[in-house]
Amino acid sequence: MSFMHRDGWYCQFLEEDLKTSLPRKLTFATSDKILDEDDRGKKSIPIQEIVKVEDSPARLPVHFADQLYRAGESGMGYTIFTVVFSDGCRQAYSSGNAVDFIRYPNGKSGLDVVAVEPQR
Repeated sequence: MSFMHRDGWYCQFLEEDLKTSLPRKLTFATSDKILDEDDRGKKSIPIQEIVKVEDSPARLPVHFADQLYRAGESGMGYTIFTVVFSDGCRQAYSSGNAVDFIRYPNGKSGLDVVAVEPQR
């Protein structure tokens, strides 16, 4: 498992070769959830076994995520926003209060984002 902290703990799981990413990725609000023994969906590992921490390709660029956090919630417990891409394409998203990780349209990534528009 690898993990990084930025507005939550992003965790990525690796194959035994410690290079190949498994499809399951998780994000936690606090670090104590990373090693929570009561969660049967995860297994804990010693921090010494963490080999690499990387940014996620699903990550919304930090300055855009920060802009959405500053704008606040669209409603109680949820955020609706539009991502504008460099080719003019627009994609609407809805999430809980964490906006950092989104599913980009095919062929797009965080490098293509030129603006975000919070919905109030």
